[in-house]
Amino acid sequence: MSFLPAVNLSSLLRTCRHFLEIGTPSLCLQAGNEPIESAQHTLSFRDFLRVGTPESRDSHVVSLWFRLPERSGFDTRTSTSQRPEHWNAVLTILYNCRGLRSLRIDTWDIRIDPIIVLNAALTSLKSLEDLSIALTPDLAEELLRLSLIGLRRLSIQWPKSERSLDLRRTILWSIRPLAKTLVELNNVIPRDVKTRFSLVHTLGLAMDRSATLIHDAVRTFPNVTRLTLHSAHHHRCHWDREGPAEDNAYRKENKSRWSLDYPRAWPSLTAMWAEDLCGAYCLGMVRSVRAMSLPLTLDSRFYMLPTIVAEMQPRFLELRVDLDDPRICTGILDRLRMPNWSWLSDPANASLSHLTLVMEGLDRVPVYATYHTEAKLVLEGFALALRNAFLTHLLLRYPGRQDVEAISADALLCVTRLAKASPTLCWIGVETIAAGLLCWDVSRTQVAGETDQDQAMDTTLVKMHGEMGARVLEREGIDQFRYVRL
Repeated sequence: MSFLPAVNLSSLLRTCRHFLEIGTPSLCLQAGNEPIESAQHTLSFRDFLRVGTPESRDSHVVSLWFRLPERSGFDTRTSTSQRPEHWNAVLTILYNCRGLRSLRIDTWDIRIDPIIVLNAALTSLKSLEDLSIALTPDLAEELLRLSLIGLRRLSIQWPKSERSLDLRRTILWSIRPLAKTLVELNNVIPRDVKTRFSLVHTLGLAMDRSATLIHDAVRTFPNVTRLTLHSAHHHRCHWDREGPAEDNAYRKENKSRWSLDYPRAWPSLTAMWAEDLCGAYCLGMVRSVRAMSLPLTLDSRFYMLPTIVAEMQPRFLELRVDLDDPRICTGILDRLRMPNWSWLSDPANASLSHLTLVMEGLDRVPVYATYHTEAKLVLEGFALALRNAFLTHLLLRYPGRQDVEAISADALLCVTRLAKASPTLCWIGVETIAAGLLCWDVSRTQVAGETDQDQAMDTTLVKMHGEMGARVLEREGIDQFRYVRL
């Protein structure tokens, strides 16, 4: 039962008491997979837990995710009488789910004091190891108390304001006691902190373009193996004429720092995920990293992508394609705005053998745009570049819920075309929320009597079982960026 999606499992549990009894623990274990984000949902979940009764289910819950109403105001569709009960329900849940190991809170409402929620966590959640929290100035002053529960993973979500930058630069002082327990820390700017977080191996670093960024990061976090680069909002993109010159100057300085001052820093670094190309480009790190995740953008920064890949020589690359970006697709088959894939065949990228294309944004595209007018158009240009590329494994991932039937129905045809376009691909997968992973082994045999090189190979596809495909993802390291914290 644990393999069933929550919706299907919930339906199954309604069929008879026997399934309800044996399947409820599995359903509770999935509680943190989707956010609780409305008053009705919160009250319903509280009632489902049956707090204070012999049939209480709160002990089975190990993970929760709240996307609480924004500070700007509660949903106008929610009546005033519901608001106090909603927040009481949140606190009731936190006070009673004492076995909780993971908690995520994305946003806050002006009617609730975040410190009250933090107090509930510190009082009741002694087993909490993983916390992702939207930070407010008042809450930042209380983070020192998190040392009482010995967190192992902390992810901080920042408001988009200038004041948040000041908080981000000083937050490490507030969480110094956690240096003894943290192994993952996300979305911070190190600033002359004497405390070393030696246990942190997964670091989320905000690129704020200071001259001491590399020095502070390497000194404060000496043992990083996985790096996430976030954008500091006041330096997100450069669209003016001075922008590229500033980018290149900062990149040149950082390249010099890495090569002269810190040539042996982070020797075990194996993976890097970047929110934008500018951050990865300006970091200036020239070294081999086994896995990378980058966005595919068609603005003035596109030239950064081939440069980053060539210098860092990943074996596995995840490219995040935003299909809602009008610079990539227009929904009217505009072939003049397609990505340039020629860099895939550059000999400098010969190490790149595994690629994932994450096709995001189908949920947001205009009503006249579909999988057939957006994603397929991108893949047409991509297929043309495969002839001289070095890829052996390719995954097409569609994380949204739109057009999943069309994607699944077209999967075999799409995969066949890609397999025939490439002389090196030996595995191709297509993944959607509804159908899961569809994947095929690709093999080629020599056609007797053929002299034309293009016609000399016969391509064969063998469909794999989903479980076997999942093993390929894990074995080949294709799945490692799925749960990156933003």
